[in-house]
Amino acid sequence: VFNACAKLANDRAMKIGKKLLDNMPNDYRNNNILLNSAIDMLMKFGDVQSAERIFDSIKKKNIISYGALMNGYNINSKPWKCFKILEEMKQQGVVLDEHACNILIGTCSKIGMIRECQYIIDQIPLHIQNLKQIQTSLIHMWSKCGSIEKAQNIFKSVHNQDIMIYNAMISGFGLNGMGLEAIELYRKMPNELQNEITHICVLNACSHSGLLDQARNIFNEIPLKTEKIVTAMTDCLSRLFLFDEAEKLIDEYEKTNSPSFIMYSCLLSGVRNNRNKKLSEKIYNRMKSLFPDEKEGLTSSVILVSNLYSSVGEHQQAKEFRLSQIKELGKKVKAGLSWTDGSGEIVAFLANDNSHPQLAEIHDEVNRMTSEVIKLGYKCDSSWVTRELREEETIESALGGHSERLALAFNFIQRPVPDFIQITKNLRICGDCHEYTKLSCVIADDDDDEGAEEVKSFQRMLDYLKETKDVEYFTSLATLMANCSVFDLDTFERCIKAEVLGVGSKEMAGEKNLHDADFIISLFRFCQLLCEGHNLEFQNYLRLQIGSSTNVNIIICTVDYLLSSQESLMDFYWHYSGKETIDAYGKENLCRVIIVAKQVFNTLTEYIQGPCSQNQLALANSRLWDAIAGFFYIFAHMQRELSQDPTQIELLHEFMKLQKDMIIMLLSMLEGNVLNGSNLITSEAFQEYDINKDGFISPKEFRRAMETQKVYTNQDIDYILNCVDINQDGKIDFMEFTERFHNLARDIGFNMAILLTNLSEHMPHDIRLQRLMDKGKSFLSYFQDHLDRIEIKGGADYIERESKKTFLHLVINETDDKEKLEQFINFCEDTIFEMQHAVAISGEEDDQTYRRAKSSNIESNIVHPPTCKPMKLALSYS
Repeated sequence: VFNACAKLANDRAMKIGKKLLDNMPNDYRNNNILLNSAIDMLMKFGDVQSAERIFDSIKKKNIISYGALMNGYNINSKPWKCFKILEEMKQQGVVLDEHACNILIGTCSKIGMIRECQYIIDQIPLHIQNLKQIQTSLIHMWSKCGSIEKAQNIFKSVHNQDIMIYNAMISGFGLNGMGLEAIELYRKMPNELQNEITHICVLNACSHSGLLDQARNIFNEIPLKTEKIVTAMTDCLSRLFLFDEAEKLIDEYEKTNSPSFIMYSCLLSGVRNNRNKKLSEKIYNRMKSLFPDEKEGLTSSVILVSNLYSSVGEHQQAKEFRLSQIKELGKKVKAGLSWTDGSGEIVAFLANDNSHPQLAEIHDEVNRMTSEVIKLGYKCDSSWVTRELREEETIESALGGHSERLALAFNFIQRPVPDFIQITKNLRICGDCHEYTKLSCVIADDDDDEGAEEVKSFQRMLDYLKETKDVEYFTSLATLMANCSVFDLDTFERCIKAEVLGVGSKEMAGEKNLHDADFIISLFRFCQLLCEGHNLEFQNYLRLQIGSSTNVNIIICTVDYLLSSQESLMDFYWHYSGKETIDAYGKENLCRVIIVAKQVFNTLTEYIQGPCSQNQLALANSRLWDAIAGFFYIFAHMQRELSQDPTQIELLHEFMKLQKDMIIMLLSMLEGNVLNGSNLITSEAFQEYDINKDGFISPKEFRRAMETQKVYTNQDIDYILNCVDINQDGKIDFMEFTERFHNLARDIGFNMAILLTNLSEHMPHDIRLQRLMDKGKSFLSYFQDHLDRIEIKGGADYIERESKKTFLHLVINETDDKEKLEQFINFCEDTIFEMQHAVAISGEEDDQTYRRAKSSNIESNIVHPPTCKPMKLALSYS
């Protein structure tokens, strides 16, 4: 009976269950099975104190007793109490079993604190950690606390991944706003494993990431649309304020099914965020009519509607509605809680909490932080004040009592202030606290940060622009870009002559040229930050200010500066083309030009990522390709010359980094349903050496170790030794050398492989490109095993047609700019030739030779390079 009452947990069940417990004979009060069931029942009724009394009365507690109590704490939003129970279990010598471990992992999922999660894992025996159900729970736990990488590591470590493992990982991506990754995994998942929960998880992921088209496509593909699946789609539509479509979906569902309470709850939540008073009243009244027995759920709905009234300034109506409806429903409102572990133990805060012993310090810190964030441009949003202000109370003080702000202030008064602050709530954070918390991060450790004022000014300007989209400011940006300097060959030559004649100041050749490089980098970095987070609206606003009489195209202004920079770099190349080496003045200026160009490429990449198809089109039809062709020419010639001189090796390194950033920008032009380059580059499959080995080796041992490979000539080894640095102990840092060159060459190779693969897909009938692909076959096959596809349907069709076709097909067939593509393909051919050479000397034969040489080498004092493949790849690429 206790179990039945616990399962129902309604008014009638509570009455029967408690009466039965009160009248239970004394002989039964020593029966652990009954008492454990009673604890479970009371916890599900929400009567925590009575459950604790029953638990304390048990003389011989077992693992089930502890499990029932801890599970109850999780149910009643008091998960931090489980840690004290765990300590008691350890003192009593109670051994954890699979069920108790699952409960504790659930505790960590509720709390969401990384340190506590790791502590719990350390208590779980390894044989239990390797159980499928536990691994599933661990994926969910790490996802809930934001450690998505740890969740992925567990997912990858599981052999024979089953439906629960897949669902947990898809759900984890969704919880962390990684909708595209969730869709990718969903598409990779075997169809026979997909079930209702799988569909719900991926639709929820789309909902949280705003991926409407993808959600629609997936929803239409699902053959059996259950209540929960339709609810997930309703939630997606409601979050995007598509209420007509959401209501239509609900009406369609109700033609053949009973109404669903949770469906209406999702709709009402979206309406509250949209502040649609009339529609919220209509939905609530319908919910109350259809679901009179859902009193707990209706109580939450009352709070939503009441808060909506407050958000539009109708505090009296909100108060009256809330009091009357809560009284009628007879249910308590769930209190908002925030908890944190800033002091080394978990501390929980209620809204306007007055119970903490450091209350005065906490409130003083809240006031201090509020005054600081106001200086950064923060303005209290009164729509999040959900009640009438009391006497002598302000909007700032009302919002300052929110539990998350108290928890944040509690962390800031700790000494030292924690490096990592984590706060978890049992309810959704309000919009004002969300903004407040972001700005609080800027003022943290303000006294110790010399650049704090600069950061504040920068943040203020970002927030101002994103709020106002001030056209005059963009006009100023365009003017600044037009007046940014580039490398001036005449100035450079005059300064050098002046110094030679002794009439110029020392190092004037470097100081007088591109003197505003730091400002230029900051300017374009600022433009890059404006588009962070793939803010499509703002990306488009940089190109076209709709609704304004003034239009400034920052995209084209950026291209214009890049073209000027490339032309100045070409002047530099011609100046030094007849010289044997680039002198110190030349290196200084060249590095300055390269660093600026790198930032401009990064800014252009951010303009179009997301993808922003209209900005892609703007670039595809701009003079960007003139600049790209010029850079390709410079790369091809200068890298060849620099690679012949070991004294120029650092300059070569900078050129390779610039080339990498430019190719990444080119990949962004093809973004849509293309290969995910960033994931490929960071893939563990390409970590071709063991970074934990000691990479220090003497030149003599280095030469001997290289000679044992029987694939390097003495000339090769001499060249390599000329390119490395010897430390004070007379040793070579092999790892540093490998990092310096191999990773860059490898990244360029990856991106070239991805770029060529996409060109072949979107230009299948171009004869010149087909010859190019045939020539690069061995090069592409070298990377083939590691290429992975992301299929993003829906909007991708439009992006493909508009950006890729315009960029590739039209340039080839309908314009007079064929020479641009010709130069590009020539560069591709050169790169393929170099990479083919790398593949030829980095294939399986090298691995076999290395293994044989390693096994035959008996000199224990020789420290071998982790592998010679990276070094040879770097050498051949240079």
